[in-house]
Amino acid sequence: MEKHYKKLGAGLFLLIPIIFVAFYKSYFIFIPNFPKDISLMIHLHAFIAIIWVAMLLLQPILINKRKLSLHSKIGKLSYVIFPIFAITSALLIVNLLQSEFARFAAIPIGELTIMVVCYSFAIFYKKYPKLHMRYMIGTAFVLLGPTLGRILPSFIPSWSALARENLKTVIIELFILFLLTLDWKLKADSRPYQIMLLGWGIHHICFNLILAS
Repeated sequence: MEKHYKKLGAGLFLLIPIIFVAFYKSYFIFIPNFPKDISLMIHLHAFIAIIWVAMLLLQPILINKRKLSLHSKIGKLSYVIFPIFAITSALLIVNLLQSEFARFAAIPIGELTIMVVCYSFAIFYKKYPKLHMRYMIGTAFVLLGPTLGRILPSFIPSWSALARENLKTVIIELFILFLLTLDWKLKADSRPYQIMLLGWGIHHICFNLILAS
Protein backbone atom coordinates (compact mmCIF):
# COMPACT_ATOMS: atom_id res chain seq x y z
CA MET A 1 0.00 0.00 0.00
CA GLU A 2 1.19 3.52 -0.82
CA LYS A 3 2.67 5.18 2.27
CA HIS A 4 0.32 8.16 2.33
CA TYR A 5 -2.68 5.81 2.29
CA LYS A 6 -1.70 3.83 5.39
CA LYS A 7 -3.03 6.55 7.70
CA LEU A 8 -6.17 6.79 5.60
CA GLY A 9 -6.74 3.06 6.12
CA ALA A 10 -6.54 3.59 9.87
CA GLY A 11 -8.85 6.58 9.54
CA LEU A 12 -11.54 4.35 8.06
CA PHE A 13 -12.02 2.92 11.55
CA LEU A 14 -13.68 6.21 12.45
CA LEU A 15 -16.61 4.87 10.45
CA ILE A 16 -17.46 2.53 13.34
CA PRO A 17 -18.32 5.14 16.01
CA ILE A 18 -19.78 7.54 13.43
CA ILE A 19 -22.13 4.89 12.01
CA PHE A 20 -23.08 3.72 15.50
CA VAL A 21 -23.99 7.26 16.58
CA ALA A 22 -25.85 7.93 13.32
CA PHE A 23 -28.06 4.85 13.55
CA TYR A 24 -28.29 4.54 17.33
CA LYS A 25 -31.70 6.17 17.82
CA SER A 26 -33.27 4.64 14.72
CA TYR A 27 -31.88 1.10 15.02
CA PHE A 28 -29.25 0.07 17.58
CA ILE A 29 -31.15 1.39 20.61
CA PHE A 30 -33.88 -1.21 20.02
CA ILE A 31 -31.59 -4.27 20.23
CA PRO A 32 -32.90 -6.91 20.92
CA ASN A 33 -36.55 -5.76 21.08
CA PHE A 34 -37.22 -4.11 17.76
CA PRO A 35 -40.58 -2.43 17.02
CA LYS A 36 -42.77 -4.00 14.36
CA ASP A 37 -42.24 -1.16 11.89
CA ILE A 38 -38.60 -2.22 11.47
CA SER A 39 -39.07 -4.84 8.78
CA LEU A 40 -37.10 -7.96 7.97
CA MET A 41 -35.73 -6.15 4.92
CA ILE A 42 -34.27 -3.41 7.12
CA HIS A 43 -32.66 -6.04 9.37
CA LEU A 44 -31.15 -7.80 6.35
CA HIS A 45 -29.87 -4.51 4.94
CA ALA A 46 -28.33 -3.55 8.30
CA PHE A 47 -26.68 -6.96 8.67
CA ILE A 48 -25.19 -6.86 5.16
CA ALA A 49 -24.09 -3.24 5.66
CA ILE A 50 -22.22 -4.22 8.84
CA ILE A 51 -20.46 -7.04 6.95
CA TRP A 52 -19.59 -4.64 4.12
CA VAL A 53 -18.09 -2.08 6.50
CA ALA A 54 -16.11 -4.83 8.27
CA MET A 55 -14.71 -5.95 4.91
CA LEU A 56 -13.73 -2.39 3.98
CA LEU A 57 -11.86 -2.03 7.28
CA LEU A 58 -10.19 -5.43 7.17
CA GLN A 59 -8.87 -5.33 3.61
CA PRO A 60 -6.29 -2.51 4.09
CA ILE A 61 -4.99 -4.30 7.19
CA LEU A 62 -4.46 -7.50 5.22
CA ILE A 63 -2.62 -5.55 2.52
CA ASN A 64 -0.33 -3.94 5.11
CA LYS A 65 0.40 -7.35 6.63
CA ARG A 66 0.96 -8.77 3.14
CA LYS A 67 -1.71 -11.42 3.58
CA LEU A 68 -2.64 -11.14 -0.06
CA SER A 69 -4.23 -14.56 -0.36
CA LEU A 70 -6.73 -13.84 2.42
CA HIS A 71 -7.30 -10.37 0.97
CA SER A 72 -8.18 -11.99 -2.36
CA LYS A 73 -10.58 -14.51 -0.76
CA ILE A 74 -12.42 -11.80 1.14
CA GLY A 75 -12.52 -9.74 -2.03
CA LYS A 76 -14.28 -12.60 -3.82
CA LEU A 77 -16.80 -12.73 -0.97
CA SER A 78 -17.77 -9.20 -1.97
CA TYR A 79 -19.18 -10.67 -5.20
CA VAL A 80 -22.01 -11.97 -3.00
CA ILE A 81 -22.15 -9.33 -0.26
CA PHE A 82 -22.19 -6.24 -2.47
CA PRO A 83 -25.05 -7.35 -4.76
CA ILE A 84 -27.16 -8.19 -1.70
CA PHE A 85 -26.31 -4.78 -0.24
CA ALA A 86 -27.27 -3.08 -3.51
CA ILE A 87 -30.51 -5.07 -3.87
CA THR A 88 -31.66 -4.41 -0.30
CA SER A 89 -30.80 -0.72 -0.78
CA ALA A 90 -32.85 -0.66 -3.99
CA LEU A 91 -35.83 -2.31 -2.28
CA LEU A 92 -35.75 0.25 0.52
CA ILE A 93 -35.66 2.98 -2.12
CA VAL A 94 -38.77 1.46 -3.72
CA ASN A 95 -40.51 1.70 -0.34
CA LEU A 96 -39.49 5.36 -0.12
CA LEU A 97 -40.83 6.01 -3.62
CA GLN A 98 -44.22 4.71 -2.47
CA SER A 99 -44.34 7.07 0.49
CA GLU A 100 -45.21 10.75 0.86
CA PHE A 101 -41.48 11.52 0.78
CA ALA A 102 -40.99 10.03 -2.69
CA ARG A 103 -39.03 13.05 -3.97
CA PHE A 104 -36.31 12.39 -1.40
CA ALA A 105 -35.59 9.07 -3.12
CA ALA A 106 -33.40 11.12 -5.46
CA ILE A 107 -30.78 11.13 -2.71
CA PRO A 108 -30.33 7.38 -2.12
CA ILE A 109 -30.78 6.65 -5.84
CA GLY A 110 -27.86 8.91 -6.67
CA GLU A 111 -25.70 7.61 -3.85
CA LEU A 112 -26.39 3.96 -4.70
CA THR A 113 -25.55 4.66 -8.35
CA ILE A 114 -22.20 6.18 -7.36
CA MET A 115 -21.47 3.21 -5.09
CA VAL A 116 -22.26 0.67 -7.81
CA VAL A 117 -20.06 2.54 -10.30
CA CYS A 118 -17.15 2.71 -7.82
CA TYR A 119 -17.44 -0.97 -6.94
CA SER A 120 -17.70 -1.97 -10.61
CA PHE A 121 -14.53 -0.03 -11.45
CA ALA A 122 -12.80 -1.52 -8.38
CA ILE A 123 -13.52 -5.03 -9.62
CA PHE A 124 -12.61 -4.15 -13.19
CA TYR A 125 -9.22 -2.88 -11.97
CA LYS A 126 -8.66 -5.61 -9.37
CA LYS A 127 -5.31 -6.48 -10.99
CA TYR A 128 -4.22 -2.84 -10.69
CA PRO A 129 -3.95 -2.32 -6.89
CA LYS A 130 -3.58 1.47 -6.93
CA LEU A 131 -6.74 1.99 -8.98
CA HIS A 132 -8.61 -0.80 -7.19
CA MET A 133 -7.88 0.74 -3.79
CA ARG A 134 -9.04 4.21 -4.83
CA TYR A 135 -12.36 2.98 -6.18
CA MET A 136 -12.98 0.96 -3.01
CA ILE A 137 -12.34 4.15 -1.04
CA GLY A 138 -15.05 5.63 -3.25
CA THR A 139 -17.55 3.07 -1.96
CA ALA A 140 -16.61 4.07 1.60
CA PHE A 141 -17.33 7.73 0.82
CA VAL A 142 -20.86 6.77 -0.19
CA LEU A 143 -21.41 5.27 3.27
CA LEU A 144 -20.89 8.76 4.67
CA GLY A 145 -24.07 9.84 2.87
CA PRO A 146 -26.76 8.20 5.02
CA THR A 147 -24.47 8.47 8.06
CA LEU A 148 -24.02 12.24 7.91
CA GLY A 149 -27.64 12.55 6.84
CA ARG A 150 -28.69 11.25 10.26
CA ILE A 151 -26.09 13.12 12.31
CA LEU A 152 -26.40 16.65 10.90
CA PRO A 153 -30.01 17.27 12.05
CA SER A 154 -28.79 17.02 15.66
CA PHE A 155 -26.26 19.80 15.10
CA ILE A 156 -28.21 22.09 12.77
CA PRO A 157 -31.92 21.33 13.39
CA SER A 158 -32.96 24.77 12.13
CA TRP A 159 -31.65 24.06 8.63
CA SER A 160 -33.96 22.68 5.97
CA ALA A 161 -33.53 19.09 4.82
CA LEU A 162 -32.23 20.33 1.46
CA ALA A 163 -29.69 22.66 3.10
CA ARG A 164 -28.37 19.83 5.29
CA GLU A 165 -28.19 17.57 2.24
CA ASN A 166 -26.16 20.17 0.40
CA LEU A 167 -23.77 20.49 3.36
CA LYS A 168 -23.40 16.72 3.61
CA THR A 169 -22.61 16.44 -0.08
CA VAL A 170 -20.10 19.31 0.04
CA ILE A 171 -18.30 17.57 2.94
CA ILE A 172 -17.96 14.38 0.88
CA GLU A 173 -16.86 16.31 -2.20
CA LEU A 174 -14.19 18.10 -0.15
CA PHE A 175 -12.83 14.76 1.08
CA ILE A 176 -12.59 13.54 -2.51
CA LEU A 177 -11.03 16.82 -3.64
CA PHE A 178 -8.41 16.53 -0.89
CA LEU A 179 -7.36 13.05 -2.07
CA LEU A 180 -7.45 14.15 -5.70
CA THR A 181 -5.12 17.06 -4.88
CA LEU A 182 -2.84 14.77 -2.87
CA ASP A 183 -2.55 12.32 -5.77
CA TRP A 184 -1.95 15.16 -8.20
CA LYS A 185 0.89 16.56 -6.06
CA LEU A 186 2.45 13.11 -5.73
CA LYS A 187 2.04 12.52 -9.48
CA ALA A 188 -0.20 9.50 -8.82
CA ASP A 189 -3.13 8.47 -10.99
CA SER A 190 -5.99 10.68 -9.82
CA ARG A 191 -8.53 9.55 -12.42
CA PRO A 192 -10.65 7.60 -9.90
CA TYR A 193 -11.17 10.73 -7.80
CA GLN A 194 -11.92 12.78 -10.90
CA ILE A 195 -14.66 10.29 -11.80
CA MET A 196 -15.98 10.30 -8.20
CA LEU A 197 -16.03 14.08 -8.05
CA LEU A 198 -17.88 14.20 -11.37
CA GLY A 199 -20.39 11.64 -10.12
CA TRP A 200 -21.02 13.48 -6.86
CA GLY A 201 -21.25 16.77 -8.73
CA ILE A 202 -23.95 15.40 -11.06
CA HIS A 203 -25.78 13.91 -8.07
CA HIS A 204 -25.52 17.27 -6.27
CA ILE A 205 -27.13 19.11 -9.16
CA CYS A 206 -29.83 16.49 -9.74
CA PHE A 207 -31.17 16.27 -6.20
CA ASN A 208 -31.25 20.08 -5.98
CA LEU A 209 -33.28 20.29 -9.19
CA ILE A 210 -35.72 17.68 -7.84
CA LEU A 211 -36.05 18.81 -4.23
CA ALA A 212 -36.01 22.56 -4.87
CA SER A 213 -38.83 22.39 -7.40
